[in-house]
Amino acid sequence: MLTKEENERMCRVGPGTPMGDALRRYWIPALLSADLPEADCTPKRVQLLGENFVAFRDTNGEVGVLDEACPHRGASLALGRVEDCGIRCLYHGWKFGTDGTIQDTPNMPNPQYKDRFKAPAYPAFEAGGMVWVYLGPNDKEPPRPHFRHFDVDADHIITRAVVQPCNYVQIMEGFVDSSHLTILHQDALASVETGGFVSTESTSRIAADAGPRLEIANTDSGFCYAAIRAVPSEGDPVEHARVTTFTAPIFSMQAPDNVFIAAVPMDDESTLFFNVFWDIEKPINTEPLLTQTLEFFGLSPEIIDRMGMTFESWKRPDAANPNNHFLQDREGMEAGTTFSGLPDFVPEDAAITNSMGPFYDRTREHLVPADAAVIRMRRLLLHCADLVEKGGEPIGVRSDKSQLRAVAADLDPGQRWVDLIELQDQDAW
Repeated sequence: MLTKEENERMCRVGPGTPMGDALRRYWIPALLSADLPEADCTPKRVQLLGENFVAFRDTNGEVGVLDEACPHRGASLALGRVEDCGIRCLYHGWKFGTDGTIQDTPNMPNPQYKDRFKAPAYPAFEAGGMVWVYLGPNDKEPPRPHFRHFDVDADHIITRAVVQPCNYVQIMEGFVDSSHLTILHQDALASVETGGFVSTESTSRIAADAGPRLEIANTDSGFCYAAIRAVPSEGDPVEHARVTTFTAPIFSMQAPDNVFIAAVPMDDESTLFFNVFWDIEKPINTEPLLTQTLEFFGLSPEIIDRMGMTFESWKRPDAANPNNHFLQDREGMEAGTTFSGLPDFVPEDAAITNSMGPFYDRTREHLVPADAAVIRMRRLLLHCADLVEKGGEPIGVRSDKSQLRAVAADLDPGQRWVDLIELQDQDAW
């Protein structure tokens, strides 16, 4: 278990905190591109790492991310007008470009005044259906990351984000916890049909063993781990390896190699959880596959609203929350028609992580060998904070992420799981 001091160091992300400084050295997703659907549309208020920003799409379609507070008198630019290649504050009409350039100051007619400074603005780009932003020091800006799904055609990729009222680490611990798949998600795994995102063969192997043997290998951007399960067969037991990749500081690739997830801290007690799914062959972002995919993962609009995972519903008293048992189907649980009483996959994970409270005290836990990857992830986060605090660069900010893999497959006799993903570097940090 972690000490109280280590837990605080890992989880606190505000300005000036060790972990907050480390996270600001990476490019992170800020919002969905779909949140800014067209030029000059309504701006979007964004909370990241304990600070407030405004994102907007200007007349030319370019996205800008600025401090929410107008540098004149602090009014919210999220209330502003987006027009003529800038965003205008409603209070006194000051107007700013995507790079923070002051374009107009109606109550200060001196034309030289607006050239003296800029509004705080942050580098941003769009890829994979998300707007990515860099919030760190200007002289430390790393290259833009490039994950494999950035190259997938729009009709073949689905990108969604849900909000959760808990610390980001609680969500990420689920990224690297294979044993909970066997238990928490057993209803979903039992209902899988061959030909979807996963196959009945893969899910039957997960269901066979709730305590897989974990083997972990470092990479230059984080680590990969294999949850190895002994699957009964007619002859000797078959070893099945489910390989997951974790990439610093908040990203994971999940089997069967077409799922990308990210847990972006809004503050110490709330998180924006991004889910990306893609299929090179099938246009899953078109109907009927879009609805089918979202329902499979528990991300349909109806479910995420009811489960309190949207900005409109997450504080609504009738949405899922601890006081109403997250709207569990207790009758179904008693009748044996459902194990968790919750919608499959993402809502199940959300209810469990939120049930720990907004900021979990890890000094109270008792870990087991199946938690080995969770321990490695915590070690990685704390190591990144240490590196930045000592004046260095955190893990993986300049690594090539375009070939990261996550697979699930039976191992041939003598085959190493690392060969499934062609992993080369096992001692990177």
